[in-house]
Amino acid sequence: MDIEGIFRLIRDAEHPLSRQDVVAAAGVSDMTAYRRLEDLVKSGRIQRIGAGRATAYCLDAADAWCAIPLEKRKQTGYDFMRLASYTPGVSRHFSEEQRKVLGDCGEIPRSRTLREYIDSIKHKMLLETSWASSALEGNTYSLLDTVALFENGQAKEGASQADTLMLLNHKHAIDYILENIDQIEISRRDVLNIHALLSRGLLKNPEDEGCCRRHGVKIGQSSYTPLDVQSMLNEEFDRLLDIARQIEDPFEQSFFLLVNISYLQPFADVNKRTSRLVSNIPLLKANLAPMSFYQISRHGYEKGILHFYETGDSRRLAKEYTATYCVSAERFRELWQNHPDQAQLAMVAKFRREIVSMVREIVLGGSSSEEMIASAAVKARLTDEAEGARLREYVSRAVDSLHEGNLVIYGITPQQLTEFRATEAPSPAKRATPRG
Repeated sequence: MDIEGIFRLIRDAEHPLSRQDVVAAAGVSDMTAYRRLEDLVKSGRIQRIGAGRATAYCLDAADAWCAIPLEKRKQTGYDFMRLASYTPGVSRHFSEEQRKVLGDCGEIPRSRTLREYIDSIKHKMLLETSWASSALEGNTYSLLDTVALFENGQAKEGASQADTLMLLNHKHAIDYILENIDQIEISRRDVLNIHALLSRGLLKNPEDEGCCRRHGVKIGQSSYTPLDVQSMLNEEFDRLLDIARQIEDPFEQSFFLLVNISYLQPFADVNKRTSRLVSNIPLLKANLAPMSFYQISRHGYEKGILHFYETGDSRRLAKEYTATYCVSAERFRELWQNHPDQAQLAMVAKFRREIVSMVREIVLGGSSSEEMIASAAVKARLTDEAEGARLREYVSRAVDSLHEGNLVIYGITPQQLTEFRATEAPSPAKRATPRG
């Protein structure tokens, strides 16, 4: 196994690995493992913890912290200074490099409205975000199981009702956000509404759905105990949202909500699920790709959030967020790049027959594509200049894109296409494209 393989081995491990662990898993000699581990340490990609025979290797400080037995970690309570010391526009959770990566990944086409963009990605976001967020809670549904549930109403055999309801609640909450994104704000009411949709039927007391808790809660496998005085909890919740509204950077605002709603634990349950969906509001309102949490490392997320709870260090979670956001945004990009905008859909529906006729005339006629398109556009009685330009562009692309698989649309034979290609003058698009 090469050095990258060993890095991935340590990155994906649930706990720090000793050199002997690496030797056994990688199938390399002890000396080779030692050299490669030391190279990774020197480059800053992994950390060495412990000494002597207790030496182990992990990805970062969160791994090292979580490797400490729970009973040996210092018991901590809610730290009021985390919000008090945060200054919007000055405080930062992301490095400049991470911020640049996020910005480059998150851009959506300026040619489309936010509504058009949401329409193009809605199905995938409902499915993948519901599944990924639920999986972080230990939900047993697979992605295919979730498809069957959402599209056919078919619950997974043997799955608990809680797992099924968790997914359906995600679907309804995400749909609510997408359909109302223009009106939704980072407000107490909207966050409570999202919690209500996510927690519906999952809490013992229906009054706790969409309501700040009135009792204390415990965090499993953590030395952190959240705030349990109701009046203070409500004050901190309002303070958190007030600070979030002042953050102008949408990625910083998103991450601030993600970590601080989870840390405050304002609800009886369903806190992290709420934080994940609420963290998408700033992204969508800023015309950025949302975060589906698809392919996020569950172990990385859990270690990152636990480390933040107990130490206030958000670096591991910021690293997981950045890497996962790039995967998520790329999956959405693939959708909108292949999804026609509303203007094109309307134009194709309106001139369905004319488009077929234009393409046939260009292939079977003797004139150039530009002349035939212009002539056909006149016949179609186009009066809107923008619509005419879209029609001419679409027909030109349709002609350039003819192949044996789509000739049936236009009633053209392979022989006719071959003869046309032999005498065809290149379209403007083809002339502008260098061949290599």
